[in-house]
Order: sequence, then structure tokens, then C-alpha cells
Amino acid sequence: MPPSIPVWHPPPSHCWNLPNFTTVDKYPIRSPLAVADFLANRVAGRHFCEIGTRNGDVMSCVSHHAASVTAIELDAAYCKKLRARGFRVLCKPFENVAQKTPEALSKCNVYFWWPMDAEAQNEKWLKLLLAVHARTETNATIYVAHDTHCKTDMKTLPRLTRQYKGVISRIFYDEGGFLDGEASYQSPFYDRPGRWGVFHLARFLAGPTRVAARAQMETPFMKRIRPATLHAAPDEGLKGFCEATDVEDGLGDCNLGDKGTLALHDTRFGFGDVHSLETCADWCLHFCARCNYVSFSREANDCSWYNRCDLDKLDQNSQAISHHVSRAVVPEGMIESKGRSRSRVQNIGKQL
Repeated sequence: MPPSIPVWHPPPSHCWNLPNFTTVDKYPIRSPLAVADFLANRVAGRHFCEIGTRNGDVMSCVSHHAASVTAIELDAAYCKKLRARGFRVLCKPFENVAQKTPEALSKCNVYFWWPMDAEAQNEKWLKLLLAVHARTETNATIYVAHDTHCKTDMKTLPRLTRQYKGVISRIFYDEGGFLDGEASYQSPFYDRPGRWGVFHLARFLAGPTRVAARAQMETPFMKRIRPATLHAAPDEGLKGFCEATDVEDGLGDCNLGDKGTLALHDTRFGFGDVHSLETCADWCLHFCARCNYVSFSREANDCSWYNRCDLDKLDQNSQAISHHVSRAVVPEGMIESKGRSRSRVQNIGKQL
């Protein structure tokens, strides 16, 4: 039987299932609610700050998941409405907040904005946040929205992600709104064919190890963090599933992140050929400071790393592609491949 929701039709937003959730605006006055769906898990237990919040529809949904929410909004009329909805509001231009009162951003660790003017705002705001979090020695994840229907959004996206090491996720949305003929600013869709399309969310990482207020060029090789004489020695173990890694997130951030994935036989990172669980664990051991666990699947062409994995709560529902997972931290005294001690290992399945 086909799925109840066709694969070509995005599902309804989970926001509509939240208590007392309502919207004031419609897309494109606000971001699609699919953006709130995307952000929900990523803000869980964290402090969310939205720049340019307007009436706060996206924030209203995200607030059910975040530890706290803050609106950064320059329009006094919107500020009043946001406070009426119970949100913390910094009612001033973002540049003023970042440059004059950066301490107000000290608790923000997830940011989101969809700019009014991508060419004038995106890089400027990103540089300001990189500088603030480098100076305050705090980590943050920054999501910048780019609408496929907006030429300036899509013009700035490639260079911004390339220069600041961004990672792109595509969000498909459909909030209705069919229109016969040419769209215009007299229509409710503001020069768009309807309330449907694709949003590109570019993710950037900020923190004390980031170079503030300037681009970082990605180096072709990663720095080895442990001697080449150290080796991992994984065993087979239990079946199950630990956590999905998103291919769009790529390698991830081995200094700040929680997980990432490396394609097999990818030699771009100065390690050589990754082709087995042992070479996957060795790569983790030698090059990724945040890596404590690795999973390997030849079928899925995947070597994934994780900072955390609850080995007592493995998901048993997805075992179509077997993954072998190893605890990748070097046991004390393990210094050479010959006679090395065996690392703790579990075997978990790949989520498709």
C-alpha cells in the first residue's frame, strides 16, 4: 500500500498539534512552518534566538522545545506584539545588540534568521556573531534561511557557505496558495508562484576555536591528534541503532560537534583509505577530538563518528543495513597494534 502521505507532498507541520498554537502571518511574510519543524529537535534544551521575528509565528512553535527563546526585532510595533505573546525581546537593530551589548547574546546558542536583504545582512550578521562568540568563548549554531524563490538569497548562498564552512539542508514545504497567471506584488504571494517551494538552511558554527570576523579556509588535511602507533581494535557485538548521521552535515566539526560521517575510501583528510571498522576507528582516534564512538557499514558506504552513544538504549527497529560500532577511546596502555588491548564494542544497525 502507498503511504498515507504521498512522498511528493510534505506532511503538515507538527506546530499545529501544539497547545494553543496559532499563526498571525502566512508565508512569505513569515518563514514556512517546516522551518520550525526542522529547528524543533535542534533547539531542544538550548537557548534559541531569532533575528527579525515579526509577529513570532515560528518562535511560537519553537518555544515548545527550547529552554528559552529571545526575539531580536527592531520594529517597536512587533516588539509590543511579541511581548504580548510572552517572549523575551531585544527591541533594537541586531547590529546594535552585537556591537554595544554583546552580553545580551551570551545565552544564545542557536540562532535563526531569514533576511530582508541577503546581500547586505547575511555576511555582516554572521561576522558579528563569530566575533561575539569568539570573544565570550561560547559555542553557538547559526541557521540562515535562503528561499529558492528569492534571487538575492540564492545568489549569496554558495559563496557564504564556501567561505564560512557552512552546511546546507534543504527543506521542502507546501502551505497551499495556487495562482493562475503571473505572480505580482498585488498577489498574497509577493512575487512567488504560491506558498510552496524549497528553503535552504545554511548552518554555521561559532565559538572560541573559530576565527572571529573573517572567513576560514578549509584545509585539505586534518591535524593528527594522537601518535600513529596507536590503533583501535574493534570487536563485533549487539545489533541495534545508535543515532542517524545526516549526509548533508558531512564530516561535522571534530572540535565542537557531536557527530559526523565520512564516506569510505575518502582520502581527502590525510588519513588514507577508510575501508573497515578498524580503519574507521583509527581515523576517529587519530583525527577527531570529539569522537568517542564510530560505526561502520560497507553496504551504506559509511564511517560515522559520535561524541555520545547510549549503548543500553539501542533502537532495534532498523537493521536492514548492519553497522558495527566501536567505543573509540584508546584504553590506557594501548600503544601499539601488536598485542593491543581490545576496545569496548557494540554492533548497531543503520537508520535508512
